[in-house]
Amino acid sequence: MIIHRPANTRGNVWQDWINSFRTFSFPGYFNPKYRNFSHLQTINDDRVQPEGHVPEHEHKNMEIFGYVVEGTCRHTDSHGKSLDIPAGAVQRMSAGSGIKHTEGNASDKPNRYLQLWIRPNELNTDSYHDWYQFTREDKLNKFCDVTEKLPIKQDARLLAGIFTEDFTFEINNNRKYYLYIITGSVTINGLDLIEGDGLSYIEEQSIDEEEPIANEVSAFKPIFELETEEEEQEQHDIPAEVAFESQPEEKLEDHIGKYTEPVFVKTNEVSLFTSDSSETEEANQTVAEEVKEEPRSDAFNETTTKSIAIGLNDRIGFVQHLFNDSNEDFNRVISQLNTFDTFEEAKNFINEMVLPDYNYWVGEEDYIERFMENVEKKFQ
Repeated sequence: MIIHRPANTRGNVWQDWINSFRTFSFPGYFNPKYRNFSHLQTINDDRVQPEGHVPEHEHKNMEIFGYVVEGTCRHTDSHGKSLDIPAGAVQRMSAGSGIKHTEGNASDKPNRYLQLWIRPNELNTDSYHDWYQFTREDKLNKFCDVTEKLPIKQDARLLAGIFTEDFTFEINNNRKYYLYIITGSVTINGLDLIEGDGLSYIEEQSIDEEEPIANEVSAFKPIFELETEEEEQEQHDIPAEVAFESQPEEKLEDHIGKYTEPVFVKTNEVSLFTSDSSETEEANQTVAEEVKEEPRSDAFNETTTKSIAIGLNDRIGFVQHLFNDSNEDFNRVISQLNTFDTFEEAKNFINEMVLPDYNYWVGEEDYIERFMENVEKKFQ
């Protein structure tokens, strides 16, 4: 069975320094239907403005690939590496027991950078980073196996190709495939795909029929046909595909490094829960005006002074998965959240002050959803 994921159904997180399109749930975008594809956890298609960068943060137990589509990407890590990675190159960071790094755009032009995160089959191994410059000839009218040059700790392959003519790819029904169109357009079995579209293939009996996630496409005959003229198409890297063995769904754990004594310092980072800042400001102004004109009622005071109530089981889970096993950190955050008068203020505090200290709670969507539900109840 083939499932089409149109580009316009991806999550989109935009700030002044980054415009990110997210195929699967990631801080700033959560969709329970699109959490991952087998061991493939993340496909983020990022456009970063000049001098924009993600501050230093830590990863653990994740295989992270980065494909530089346009411009250059500057990588600096805790192993002492600092380098600018050019367009066409792929970097691989095996996070293992832990690695801290920054990523960004040190040039004077915007860049485009594709991130793919894959869960490893070995945990707490030595961490390392390397990269390889692939040429156009390596990928022209064929799939180049990126993982031959940059091996991965998982039974998976990452393939990339540029196509200017018809191409046939043989499918192994014992494996899963995900195709992502990086640039240009392509026709597969009569289905027209454009930049940002995704296409997944899983043997039909392994599909969960109760959870269809997108448009189903007719039977698969993997033939790639060009939609554009060859002269135009030669400028584009088209698909990157990841193939996986069929595996049961797993929860992502132990992918977040630990920080000691986190300090709430505002950073210009991706928001976990997006909101329209102009609407928020207007709403806050309206509330302020109303407060000046009319004193709060006893019922209102009772509501806003209500504390966040979290059960024991939830507390244990939040401390372990969201606060790096630190009860002190958990208590400090809850104490601060209890001082806010609106849910919007609480969300802004979490986005701007909490997330940067805890690797943006990557891979912890179930706990994030439950935590925010508990916080929201305070303000209802």
